[in-house]
Amino acid sequence: MSIIIACVAFSCAQINADDNKHSEAPNLQNDVILKTPRKEETQPAKKAGKTAKFQSKNSYLNSLNKAILQTPSGKKINVYLAITPKQQEQGLSGIRSFEFLENEGMFFFNLDDKSRSFWMPDTYFNLDIFFLDKDLKVVPNGAERNAPYHPGRENLNSVFTTQNYVCRHVLELKSSKLSKEITPGTKLIWISSPDHLQIESEIRQNQ
Repeated sequence: MSIIIACVAFSCAQINADDNKHSEAPNLQNDVILKTPRKEETQPAKKAGKTAKFQSKNSYLNSLNKAILQTPSGKKINVYLAITPKQQEQGLSGIRSFEFLENEGMFFFNLDDKSRSFWMPDTYFNLDIFFLDKDLKVVPNGAERNAPYHPGRENLNSVFTTQNYVCRHVLELKSSKLSKEITPGTKLIWISSPDHLQIESEIRQNQ
């Protein structure tokens, strides 16, 4: 497995330094390319998961790296990985409801634990937002339900903002029956290859 890093200055860009909120920015290029581990690089004692190959109706989402998570009940969640600061700034801004399925998510991948807060400018459907620890477990009280969408960027003072949570990663899902299965304490499983520990290791090596 190798990860080609075009932008190695990693920071938690979803937390804007000025307003402590998740901010958005359009028209980005994918800065990180994750490749499936070659057979000789795979640990023999661990069975490698399948590479995530699902497709979106949105070209920007298709440009992102992908992974597959699984709930304790066995439901699969196809996630788009927001890894670089630019990808995390954009998040789901500008994505229409028909372009984002109920079994899809936006996964904000981070390297450290810190206080994080998200807001919803230029969004077009309600979200359930989950704040996860390094083991993909939802932190105490770390589930924000039905965060209301806010189309466009006018009247930003009325945009919904979550509370602050100390966490590692953040998962955004469309509010749905599937998302309701996830509650504080729920531990998700990363079932695709490369897994989150391999990705973290490679990013750190390339910093």
